[in-house]
Amino acid sequence: MRQARDDQVAIRRATPRDAALLRELNREVQALHAAAWPRRFKPTVRDESPFATMLAEPEAQTFIAAVRGDPAGYCYVTVQRRPENPFTNASTTVYIDQIAVLRAYQGHGVGAALIGRAKALAAELAADRLALNVWEFNASARRFFAGQGFAVYNERMQIEMGG
Repeated sequence: MRQARDDQVAIRRATPRDAALLRELNREVQALHAAAWPRRFKPTVRDESPFATMLAEPEAQTFIAAVRGDPAGYCYVTVQRRPENPFTNASTTVYIDQIAVLRAYQGHGVGAALIGRAKALAAELAADRLALNVWEFNASARRFFAGQGFAVYNERMQIEMGG
């Protein structure tokens, strides 16, 4: 397993030319989700066009982490601005829509560096919160996010219907 320390993790903003790289960085986490819930998740993203679409979103940013120049993970965040309405106050949320760290780099500061960059973006935008969604089946991710300071603030429940 490769060793990394926080000071060896470089974070950069992705460019449109990174769509194929993002597809590759997504491969392991996509397979993990598909293995846990095959009715919901496909085992792989077959082309890079969904990542190109992500990179073109005006209210989103994608960050790529590298260790000694080797791509190690990514984080895709969106900025959600909600105006005040009769029920809620105005708010700005930086939302981590996707985060993936290659297995070889897990536990060595890559995920923390990506979360740190998302926290910095939230601070830059004076956001009310940094939020994310984590699947119930992904216990290691849940532990990691809790260790980064995330706490449950909402739960979603379902009844799985036939099909």
